Amino acid sequence: MAISTSSKQEKIKVINYFPTKNYGREGDIVVANIRNKGLFFCIKANGQWYAQTKMQPLNKINDIFIKHLKSEKITLKNIKNSEISADKFLVSSNGNIRYRTGNQTIEDLGINSFDIDYKTAYCSLGQYSNKETCEANGGVWYLSENDSHDSISSTAENQLLTVSQSVGNVDAEPTLLYDGSTLEIKYNSDYDDNWQTSAQTDLLKLSYSTRSATMNFDSAGKLTLDCGGDIELNADGGDVKFKATSADLATINGTGLKIDNISGSSSSTSFLTENSGVVEKRTIPGLGVITALNNATVNELVTVGATTTELDSESGLTFDGNTLTITSDDALTSQLVITHAGTDFFAIDAMTNGATKIKTYDAVGTSGNLEIESDGDMLFDCGTTTSHDMTLDAAGHIILKATNNQIIFNDGSDDFGAINVGTPNIINLKSSTNYNIKLESQGTGDIDLDSGGDIILDSNDGNFIAKKAGTEFSVANSAYAGMILGCRVLGHDAGRAQYILTNAFVTLHADATVRFIAPPSGVVEVFVQAGYLDSLSGRYVYFGLSDNATYNTIGLEHEELVNMTDETDQRIIQNIWVVSGLTAGDTYNYWFGLKANLAGSGSLNYGGIGSGHYSPFIMKVTALPTAVADFAEYD
Repeated sequence: MAISTSSKQEKIKVINYFPTKNYGREGDIVVANIRNKGLFFCIKANGQWYAQTKMQPLNKINDIFIKHLKSEKITLKNIKNSEISADKFLVSSNGNIRYRTGNQTIEDLGINSFDIDYKTAYCSLGQYSNKETCEANGGVWYLSENDSHDSISSTAENQLLTVSQSVGNVDAEPTLLYDGSTLEIKYNSDYDDNWQTSAQTDLLKLSYSTRSATMNFDSAGKLTLDCGGDIELNADGGDVKFKATSADLATINGTGLKIDNISGSSSSTSFLTENSGVVEKRTIPGLGVITALNNATVNELVTVGATTTELDSESGLTFDGNTLTITSDDALTSQLVITHAGTDFFAIDAMTNGATKIKTYDAVGTSGNLEIESDGDMLFDCGTTTSHDMTLDAAGHIILKATNNQIIFNDGSDDFGAINVGTPNIINLKSSTNYNIKLESQGTGDIDLDSGGDIILDSNDGNFIAKKAGTEFSVANSAYAGMILGCRVLGHDAGRAQYILTNAFVTLHADATVRFIAPPSGVVEVFVQAGYLDSLSGRYVYFGLSDNATYNTIGLEHEELVNMTDETDQRIIQNIWVVSGLTAGDTYNYWFGLKANLAGSGSLNYGGIGSGHYSPFIMKVTALPTAVADFAEYD
């Protein structure tokens, strides 16, 4: 039966988008004309649309554009420059793939080519130093000292490169080689000045900031590690082993140190010793196997016994793991003696009731000093019982030195005061704030203040107290009372002077004055012996005090009538004033002034150097006590 076919092909639909999953039916074919992307042949199978690679116009049938190409193998034929057999690089040239040589690639990249300088290259003819001349004369140019290429040490092709002195050149380093698995650094005493300034003994140097570690290997096969910090060996396997060839020397692990093959005797009585820096086994001469331990008690130490095979347990020498105890009943024997040169020694003696003596002995002199040095505080504690004393007993001096200039007195909790030597040439006994300093002798003992210079009494509150057996006999706080504060004498050893009285107060003389500093009480007594007064009958004489050389009264209450003559009289005249209300510590100057009721009615005479001369003029100021009821009252 013939099958009829239709000569008319069903028309394929062209759309301007990619069909979606729900578009069309199974077996439908469409052409997707996507703007700016091209024409794609699409078919729906198993509910999924599939597209052929982008189709090309017939006039470009040999040009295929694939945006993302993935392939397990690609073979390219007729690549440009493929006739060059070696030294090829694939490059793109205006969209075409072509081969380029190494030199062409360097030229394309615009960089300088470089030459490799083989430091140990040589000519087989010997007399030529460059490759071109060597080969031109029939020689063979070798790149290393050994051209057999039989090891990493002699193969030029394994030499690493370093930057040369000139830009674009590199040096092949014959002492720095790598064959793909082993890096070799060879010692080079024949250095060049390309990068070295001297022959280097350190083959490998590791640096971190200013610290470094170096490794050196010399011609004798000695390996030296020199580190600016610690060297840490950390073995995850647990053992750090030291070997000579294959023989074990020592092993360090978590259980301790094991030393193998120690030289010396291996008898049961051998001990580890050091001999010129080498650990050896040695025996104690004459010491055999121990056969007896005499009188042994727990914790007692032992000494060699009467024979070389016995040890004696020492009851007077015990150690319990913490405390070493030395016991002796001999009061004349030191329990601990440390000697120097056999005769000089330091000893500690423990005696009855725990009394202890520390002593030194110099066999040939008296230089057995005892020095105790502490990097912290040094505490001598006699306990809290008041009957425990501390005695410093010296045949010579007892010297106290303090670098911080203070020797402090403390009762265990509070500082009472100190001896301070911080000021040059001054020893300062200074109490703590608000603490008193008391010097007290017992019985009939005296307190003697003997100074090669001054004795200075300085009271900040101005109180000076004198007592008898605890009772103050000075007017309260005024033991200074009676002290002469100032004095002026005229005519003591000079010619006679005469002054004619006037009827107005005038100072006797510019030098008839006294200067003083007011005492703590602020009260003084001013005494004047004016001289020899010669006065007519019926005349009155007045004395006053001035605070200026030109008479200026310090107060009318201090201008006083001192003489009244009922007939012509001659006599030495004196007067005393009490001045109060002065400011303690201030300086004052008083001048002596006088007058008579009538001018020219008498004269005042003083001084002289011969026998029978007039008495001198005397003016002095004396301190009076602080005003205290019943003891010192000033109206």
